[in-house]
Amino acid sequence: MKDRSQLRRFVRAARDFGFVIAMRVAYSKVRGMLYPALALPDAAVYDARRREVSVLLSTAEHGAAVLDAVVEILAKRGGLGWDVCICERSPAGPEMARALARCRGTQPWIRIVTTDQSVDAATAARWTVEQATGQFVALVAPEYAPASDAIVRLLARLQNDSQIDAAALIGADGGSGSPPSRIPRADCRLLLQRKSGYLATFQGRWLLAAPALAKTLDEAGVPTAYIAASQSEVLD
Repeated sequence: MKDRSQLRRFVRAARDFGFVIAMRVAYSKVRGMLYPALALPDAAVYDARRREVSVLLSTAEHGAAVLDAVVEILAKRGGLGWDVCICERSPAGPEMARALARCRGTQPWIRIVTTDQSVDAATAARWTVEQATGQFVALVAPEYAPASDAIVRLLARLQNDSQIDAAALIGADGGSGSPPSRIPRADCRLLLQRKSGYLATFQGRWLLAAPALAKTLDEAGVPTAYIAASQSEVLD
């Protein structure tokens, strides 16, 4: 019965996410059996319904305050439609360790993937991204504690314009109407991208913070809408 259950999981993942993702699920299962310390969270997210947004965080990039802010946003939503996937790079600092302890195993929409320094950063990031089931992924700047309305704002921009692949919230220093070349990518505070586009951009690299992804999208010429943090107008 167990084998049949695993087969159903593989077939479901292949149907919903494609053969490549299904193979990753199978690989992750074997990896967890051979190396328990590197096992992914117990509950298979691929057995759950698809979510709208997956927020990606890393203990190597983000502080405990950012993690707490994101978890609070999702908790207020009751976990409906959104989840958070956390790349835990052990050992974490004391404050982050306490924040993770408060989250670990408490909600199905909190996914923590733990790796130590024997696992390279790109692999740790990839294992974390594998846990994201959202149609869109959200990345935040290292010191930026996002608000729910900021995520909703970018999500609406993406849903209303099929011609763009990402939407970014930046500081207002660029000014209304600034051309993309003048927008300070380093001041990208929050970025949402269609997951299909993110996976194509990701390519196994370490892209778990908004500024790094904004820079990569800019260099690749990915259609992106830029919105000022303190204004409602789109900057491009």
